[in-house]
Formats: sequence, structure tokens, C-alpha cells
Amino acid sequence: MCNQAKRALAVIPTATLQIEDIDVPDVHETCAVCIDLFKVGDVVRNLPCRHQFHKSCIDQWLLEKRTCPMCKMDILKNYGLDKTISEEEMVMSLA
Repeated sequence: MCNQAKRALAVIPTATLQIEDIDVPDVHETCAVCIDLFKVGDVVRNLPCRHQFHKSCIDQWLLEKRTCPMCKMDILKNYGLDKTISEEEMVMSLA
């Protein structure tokens, strides 16, 4: 499933935070993975569920767990990648 998670990461948008992004009401002020405050210049990933995290934090999380840490949305299901298991991954899962 790691290959599918990498495919999902390739289509989930990232952005560099600007000053106007920091002061938006109803936007979380911290990354739920590392609990650090968002700062201008941070590269963030915006998941389809609208939760936002530092890119470096959430990428590793999604490769391991494949779900949003806040709402548990499955990125593979969201992008229809949970149905496609490659032959290589089937062999690796049997090992």
C-alpha cells in the first residue's frame, strides 16, 4: 500500500504559508502532528478533508498510516487507490 500512499501524496496540494494565511479565522494555529505553530514560510499540505499540516510531518504520517490524524479520512479511499494493489505489494505482504 506504500506505493498507493505515494501516489496520493503526489496529488494532495501543498502551499507555502503567507502572512494572510496565518490570521484566517477558524484555521488551526498548530500542526496536529508536531504541535508546533504554523509560521510564514512553512510548507503545508492541505488534505481533502480540509485539515492542514506541515508537509514534512504529514507526509511521513500518511505513508505509515494513510489517514488524517484529525478525522481519520483515508487518503487511499478518497482518491480511489485502495482498490488497486500491485503484484509487487501482494508479494511483499506475503513475505
